Amino acid sequence: MCICIYTLVQVADTSLKVQNISISISAILDLFLCYNQAQNIINMSDELRFSIYKCSWTDKPLWFKKSLTIIETCANRELSINPFGVYTMNRSNFAKIINLSYSYYNVMSSFKKSSK
Repeated sequence: MCICIYTLVQVADTSLKVQNISISISAILDLFLCYNQAQNIINMSDELRFSIYKCSWTDKPLWFKKSLTIIETCANRELSINPFGVYTMNRSNFAKIINLSYSYYNVMSSFKKSSK
């Protein structure tokens, strides 16, 4: 992504600029959609946990209480998408990726300026 943005700034050809803009926008949009859906899974997991916690279970039959205990045990494990077990996909990590791309772009630009 940062290479596309760097090329966009450095190249004078209009067709290459349009191509790099479309590649950059589609890459950012693809990343955002994936990370946003992963964040929705985390949010829904939290909502399920809270809903189980606040349900009125005290006046329910014994079979319901036992089932609720099992469901609560399963719901206590936070659901998230962890690619290769390295990091968690969520909106804050999406923002970190965008910031990192911009930082790489700045480093590449500074090398270009220092070589002149």
